[in-house]
Amino acid sequence: MTEEILQAAILKLRSRALEHYGIIKDIYHRPAATDSVDKIASHAMLLAQIEGAVITLQTYADSLASRLRQRQFLTHLKSPRKKRKKKSQNR
Repeated sequence: MTEEILQAAILKLRSRALEHYGIIKDIYHRPAATDSVDKIASHAMLLAQIEGAVITLQTYADSLASRLRQRQFLTHLKSPRKKRKKKSQNR
C-alpha cells in the first residue's frame, strides 16, 4: 500500500462527511417536518462516525507508513544481489 492510497481513503471519507453536513444544513433550513429531528440525528451520527474514521486514519498514518518503509527495506535486504562481472580492460 502506498501513502497515496491512504490519502485517497481519507479524502473519500472527508467527502462523505461533507455530504452529510450539507444534508443536515439543508434539513435545518427547510420548514420543520415530522421527520426533521430523526433525519438530522441520523445524519449527525453518520457524520460523527465518518469524522472518527478520518481521525483514526490520520492518527495511524505515520505508523502505517513507517511499517511499510520498514517492510520494503527488509524485502530489499533479503532479495538476492546480482553479482556484477567486471569487464577486463585490455589496453
